[in-house]
Amino acid sequence: MFSPSSAKLKYVSLGVLVLQTTSLVLTMRYSRTLPTEGPRYLASSAVVCAEVVKIITCTVLVFKDGSFSVQALNLVLREEIINKPWETLKLAIPAGIYTLQNNVLYVALSNLDAATYQVTYQLKILTTALFSVSMLSKKLGVYQWLSLLVLMMGVAFVQVIPAPNNMGSPIFLTKGCRFSFQPSRSISYNSNCVAVVSEKVLTGEP
Repeated sequence: MFSPSSAKLKYVSLGVLVLQTTSLVLTMRYSRTLPTEGPRYLASSAVVCAEVVKIITCTVLVFKDGSFSVQALNLVLREEIINKPWETLKLAIPAGIYTLQNNVLYVALSNLDAATYQVTYQLKILTTALFSVSMLSKKLGVYQWLSLLVLMMGVAFVQVIPAPNNMGSPIFLTKGCRFSFQPSRSISYNSNCVAVVSEKVLTGEP
């Protein structure tokens, strides 16, 4: 049984995750559509900066776990990265796919509105479930499969049914929007395949 404190922490974590995901998409969409006089920033530059921040953050956390000892930090990096080249190489492939995915994400958000992208991106829940069942031999209940079916129907409606504008007439998707559905769908497929493969590698499952 979960204690009241752990249950509270679970809901707080869920709220923070929803806030972070929503604010990230809105911020990225705003930065890609904001009118500017000069050239817009490169998506690859933003991805590289984000990865550098992640590396620095992870290094600081490992440094903190080692009681701020440089020797302990060097020992962890040597044991977990240098002395395990095969495991590092296996995780380098998903890392490369994630980098490509983050670049494609900017393409999708440059042409799709935030709400449409967010709903389409939720296909990752469906693909994660399918990959988990097929690759990790996990089992889902009836209500879970029904929830995935409802999610798939919602994504289909978003992409098929035109949204009305303020005058009441439908707005059909432009060529750029239709093209951007492919990156958003490929992001959900690739990211979750890579996530399941990474879990399989880290857990050491055959």
